[in-house]
Amino acid sequence: MLARALAAAMIGGIVNVAMPAHAAPSTCRALLEEALAASRVRDVGRAERAYERAQEPERACSAFMREVIGRAVAHTYYRRAFSDVSDPAVRARLLEVGLHYGRPWRVLAAMGDLYRDRKEWARAARFYQEALDDMRDRRRNPKAPPIATFRAIYKKAETALLMAQRLVAVTNKAGALGGVLDYAPYKGWTPATVALPITFEYDSTRFTPEGEHAAKLLLKSLAGKREPISLIGHTDPRGPAVYNQRLSERRAEAVRRWLSARGYGGPIRIEGRGESEPYEPDDPGRYSQEERWQMDRRVVLRFD
Repeated sequence: MLARALAAAMIGGIVNVAMPAHAAPSTCRALLEEALAASRVRDVGRAERAYERAQEPERACSAFMREVIGRAVAHTYYRRAFSDVSDPAVRARLLEVGLHYGRPWRVLAAMGDLYRDRKEWARAARFYQEALDDMRDRRRNPKAPPIATFRAIYKKAETALLMAQRLVAVTNKAGALGGVLDYAPYKGWTPATVALPITFEYDSTRFTPEGEHAAKLLLKSLAGKREPISLIGHTDPRGPAVYNQRLSERRAEAVRRWLSARGYGGPIRIEGRGESEPYEPDDPGRYSQEERWQMDRRVVLRFD
């Protein structure tokens, strides 16, 4: 039965959906069973054949069923990548092929890790944020992944964005901003703050081009909201502490003025923390001192 096949799929994190057995033709249910069986033994060729047969018009598989089978194929590649190879380049190629079939969060997060290891921060940030959006999708994941897993990937996404020094935006299936700019709770959890790469020219309150891009995305993410927010400026520890404190306040104020001038209707408080609260990345030992300082230079959003 389809329900049993879908339950099997959730064990590996491929998909977790609840559908009645009559929701798809028997041939489509059989193809899903076949794809799942192939995934368990990491047989990518067998999984791909099931997917290809599901595309045949005469089988009348729904778009969603085809997607579910595609996610099973992607997860087969994921299992092959982390069970049968040790070369990161080969692993990346396997994951990339898998993503042509489906984009489940485990595969997306694994791609984020690979790009993080290469220090390709913008790509890492994009994959991590796509993973977050897939985890939020309750149709594909009614049994949502654990909060601890979501929080760990969220932290990786936030860190990668700070390292990229560009706020890489992703759009969820509803067409809205996703990733770290989706502020909806996840299983009751919301981040206390969101660290954003709103960057400034040296010793200045003028945005860099990347900083203005981040400010525009922040404004877009706040569209329609009127609740109080705080903007908290941070600096790295170089320079006198008193000067850094004042600079962090001035930069937070610059973002406040920019948002208010462009229509944000809610109250905005500003705070400056100077160098007093260094950023804590996902894996501190992974980063150089220069990289840690780069993360320290940030503006933090908090909903009050």
